[in-house]
Amino acid sequence: MSLRERWVRVDGYRTHYVEAGDGEPLLLVHGGGPGASGKVWRKVMHGLAERFWVIAPDMLGFGETDKPAIQYTEWRIARHLAAFTEMLLLDEIRLLGASKGAYWAARLMVDEPDRVRAFCAVGTATVARAMGIRTAETPGLRMLDSYDGSIEDMRRFVSYVVRIPDETMVAQRHAMSRLPGAAEAWSSLASAARRMSSDPNYAQAFALKDRLPRITLPMLLLWGDQDAFSPVEMGVELARLLPNMPLQLMPGTGHQCYNDDPAAFNEVVLDFFTRPPLSSSGPHTPR
Repeated sequence: MSLRERWVRVDGYRTHYVEAGDGEPLLLVHGGGPGASGKVWRKVMHGLAERFWVIAPDMLGFGETDKPAIQYTEWRIARHLAAFTEMLLLDEIRLLGASKGAYWAARLMVDEPDRVRAFCAVGTATVARAMGIRTAETPGLRMLDSYDGSIEDMRRFVSYVVRIPDETMVAQRHAMSRLPGAAEAWSSLASAARRMSSDPNYAQAFALKDRLPRITLPMLLLWGDQDAFSPVEMGVELARLLPNMPLQLMPGTGHQCYNDDPAAFNEVVLDFFTRPPLSSSGPHTPR
């Protein structure tokens, strides 16, 4: 089964996405690191497409999607995601978001819960922060603070994202990060996030703590137990604040558990999206 590359104009911006399979839609939302794109899901898309129509867009400012010279915020990108789903006439959506992408997907869910069937978040310090959890300083985040855009720094970044880096991933992400406007968009989003501690209005607009706990849709939180960006403790605290969102640990995997162990990841995700919700009694480890 091949991945199909597509383009659609969303709010005037040319938006790129990859898709596979058919049937009910499963939307995969990538994270916000340098060079991120929908192709980050390539190792799991074939397996997921055996059951669903899998769609992985490049978010506004990322990948091969347009990168306008605007002030980027988390909710501006979330609005682009919502408009993308409307353009493709998606309904009864199963949502799967990783890292920052989980926040963008969560914004879509809390704004339009009637259009979402279930939600799975992966290793997301961004959602944890939106729920009022203090962000821990980690080796991965410290590395990002000094990221200089070079191939060497991209290699270092990828080494924090996955447990066993490969040069294909490094080269692809570096190429995406060098596209015109990509560095500016990523820098704009990073600078906006720094306003959180000094601008109460920005912090209020970002927060989900008064909205996400009200969601009663099936939800699941996946976390690599070797995550160098978002400590497992953040996942434990997030699951405590969201009893309807049980935590499931992925053993031996890092921030991108879907790339570290695609087979185990797909098994858990397909089980969640095709069967009743998992129990929220505590953290789980897949067999």
